Amino acid sequence: HIKTSQGGHQLTNALLSEFLLDKSNWQFESFEGKDNKDVGSPRSIAVNA
Repeated sequence: HIKTSQGGHQLTNALLSEFLLDKSNWQFESFEGKDNKDVGSPRSIAVNA
């Protein structure tokens, strides 16, 4: 759990870059072929890596 106050773009970029380097921190999921018409749209985010 990480909490910052006005951490800024540079800190966010550094944190996400380190987090995404370790593939055990995340997984890629494909929704291809799945019926997701009833699934609400997730909130959009912007990432600059």
